[in-house]
Amino acid sequence: MDPHRPFDALGAIDTRSPLKVAQAIQGILGGRIDGWDSAFLFEAFDNVERLYAGNREGFLPCDTPYHDLRHALETALAMARLVDGWEVSLASARGSLGADVALLAVILALMHDVGFLRRDSERHLNGASFTAQHEARGAQFVERYLERSPLRPLAPLARLIDATRLDSRMEAFDGGESHRVVARMLATSDLLSQVADRCYLEKCRDFLYAEFVEAGLARGPQGRNALAPYASPHELLARTPAFCERHVLSRLDADLAGMHRLMATHFGGRDPYGEAVTLNLGYLQEVIAQGEYDRLRRHPEAIFAPDGEHASPAAIAPSASPAMRAATQPTSAG
Repeated sequence: MDPHRPFDALGAIDTRSPLKVAQAIQGILGGRIDGWDSAFLFEAFDNVERLYAGNREGFLPCDTPYHDLRHALETALAMARLVDGWEVSLASARGSLGADVALLAVILALMHDVGFLRRDSERHLNGASFTAQHEARGAQFVERYLERSPLRPLAPLARLIDATRLDSRMEAFDGGESHRVVARMLATSDLLSQVADRCYLEKCRDFLYAEFVEAGLARGPQGRNALAPYASPHELLARTPAFCERHVLSRLDADLAGMHRLMATHFGGRDPYGEAVTLNLGYLQEVIAQGEYDRLRRHPEAIFAPDGEHASPAAIAPSASPAMRAATQPTSAG
């Protein structure tokens, strides 16, 4: 296996740019599903662009480097590819999702992490402090947004964002097969967009650990969270393979009904997401076994503003940890 081939396939679209990702999704689904509302697709991407950059009234810029604008865009793109795979391989037997539900699926993926974004009144907090409740916060925002949109009848389905919680049960999402399909696709696209990222390992080390400090899940400097489970970024990495085996790989096949296999349909027979996940976790196992964490040499950049502007948030919380302050500064690409 060419070690670069899956990453090259996944990197063919510039996922730093909301416009380019929206155009790519339009190209994937616009001609696939009758009645597709391209105008609302682009409106939603414009809305998210302004949200993450802090250009929407009442909201501060994104300050979570792991759950940044790029992750939102990559999750939406993964969702569009899953929807395409469904329409190609399963629609004739199990029914097309239809234009409205398919568009809803993409928008939920795009906005699934808006619960990390802070309101003006939350300036003293870091977005990662909302880790435990960000799904509920996000669902509330998206429901209000959809109520003023062409998808108004589907606004209550914003609750499907809860499917991205690792402990969520698919049985909770009733209302018909299409709702359960979207819930499973949403959780699948969220997981794949993270673990298949070419910089996933470095993002865990540099970004996710910093967010965990703010959420009270990692200890941080000066004993900030003395009883938290992760003492250091290296410990987080060391426990990542077991975490992925238990909460990612098994979940993809069981709870999420193997929706990830639709990627091979979309890509014409091969699944670069699955290949990338295998490569990332295999390499991490080597690093752990040899204790050579310095082999993780990439320097990922958090994207908070459109078109790849590596803008530091204008209003990072005064209480943010040194790890978070370091993670939200622009770096040179690796």
